Amino acid sequence: MGEARNRGVKKGSVEMADRKKSKEPESFYSRVTGEKDIQRADKILRSMEHGIRPVTSEGLNRVRKILQRQKRRQSRLFLASCILAGLLILVLLVSLIGSAIRRTSGGSAGNTSTNTPGTGTESVGTASSSSSVTPTAGAEPTSVLMSFTGDCILGTDENFIYDTSFNAAYDKNGAAWFLQNVSDTFAADDLTCINLECALTDRNTREDKEFAFKGDPAYTEILTDGSVEAADLANNHSHDYGDRAYDDTVDNLKGAGITPFGYDDVALYEVKDKNVTVGLTGIYELDDHLDCEDQIKTNIQSLKDKGADIVVCAFHWGVELSDTPDENQVTLAHYAIDNGADLVIGHHPHIIQGIESYKGKYIAYSLGNFCFGGNTSPTETDTIIFQADITLDADRTVTGTSIKAIPCSITSDSSTNNYQPQLLTGDSAQATLQKLVTRSGQILTTEYYMDGVDLSQEELYDGTDGTMTPAETVLARQNGTDTGTDSAGTDTSGTGTTGTGTSGTGTAGTDTAVTGNDTSGADGTGTNG
Repeated sequence: MGEARNRGVKKGSVEMADRKKSKEPESFYSRVTGEKDIQRADKILRSMEHGIRPVTSEGLNRVRKILQRQKRRQSRLFLASCILAGLLILVLLVSLIGSAIRRTSGGSAGNTSTNTPGTGTESVGTASSSSSVTPTAGAEPTSVLMSFTGDCILGTDENFIYDTSFNAAYDKNGAAWFLQNVSDTFAADDLTCINLECALTDRNTREDKEFAFKGDPAYTEILTDGSVEAADLANNHSHDYGDRAYDDTVDNLKGAGITPFGYDDVALYEVKDKNVTVGLTGIYELDDHLDCEDQIKTNIQSLKDKGADIVVCAFHWGVELSDTPDENQVTLAHYAIDNGADLVIGHHPHIIQGIESYKGKYIAYSLGNFCFGGNTSPTETDTIIFQADITLDADRTVTGTSIKAIPCSITSDSSTNNYQPQLLTGDSAQATLQKLVTRSGQILTTEYYMDGVDLSQEELYDGTDGTMTPAETVLARQNGTDTGTDSAGTDTSGTGTTGTGTSGTGTAGTDTAVTGNDTSGADGTGTNG
């Protein structure tokens, strides 16, 4: 028993000694973290294996496992680092290749947009967004063709009769039907922008006002099918169902790939295949009037700071059904151009107002209605698609603008507004263009020019016989100071239905702007044209 006790004591002493001696390496291995620690651990392990450090076989195996685990961890970390480095190198190579391709081809096809509040905070405008484009050295001069329309109400007032409403037309004809007559025109440009005067929401939180318009969120398909890329929301109907419905509208447009903008939210639209960025800002003038000058200046500067090559400033302003811009409109339009806008577009009067050229930049004061669900019998059904073709040099500096007015009707049904705009031709087109010319002559400035079909800075379209007439002649006729020259003889009365002159013949219905305004000569006898 004594021997057994001695063996037991000895065995216990050895185990205690083993645990004591193996405590250092085991605790050390448990905190191995770096290469130097592993090297030290290897040295300790070898000393244990050669008996220099006494340890039990169980302790030795345990230490070996700890060391192996730490080595595997180091190997995994090394492998992960290699993979990450490889990915970074791959991304860098792709970026360099993309830059080389852009330098060669001037950019890739497709457009993206980014919405940014005027204060500088950036938010994504569509599924693909981009910061501003930095002009590439050696880039070619280019031009950007943009189309603008009048007021669009894609929906109805809940108090309107359903059978004749916009919603009924949608349920009957589908989304693509509304803009099918003009979609080819929009598809051929670089950017099409509308003024959207309704909420696209499912909410029923109607504001307490006479007319409040909303449409189904699915109506965004009308715009995508029609090749519309941007929508101005700075108007008096975008909040008809409250702020949350307005936010719904913004989200629904973005979800459809359409760029919304307005108020303090400016937008950048990138024409990628031309390496040009268009800046868009919408100003609501009806509340602030001239007090919105600070917002105009801030928004334009924000767009320029973010890299906009072209700045378009859209206004909701003026007096409904007035065919002449008021003093505030003219003042703010000039102010916007003075502060860097390249183009000014106006909405709200629901009828066409004139076009002005100010310091070489164009102002379209009102484009009337377009795809308009707000009324089955509006005051005027004629309208225009206003196009601006802006040229830029290799440094992406605007060098010039040519404009075009495409005459349209807001309806393809002559008896009612069926909400389907169509292009006009023949006499109807000439009448709309003549109206545009006449109303442009009412603007209190002498620095405007048009030609009605391809508006330029040299000529105005007379709208009478298809010929081009020098601008000063048309203006004189509008002001009643021109003596008017017929093909043979000089007009002395000009009735507009029967041309009369000292000799020769007149043409029926061609002297519409000179009735009773000639100042010399007696009425001659002419032949009813």
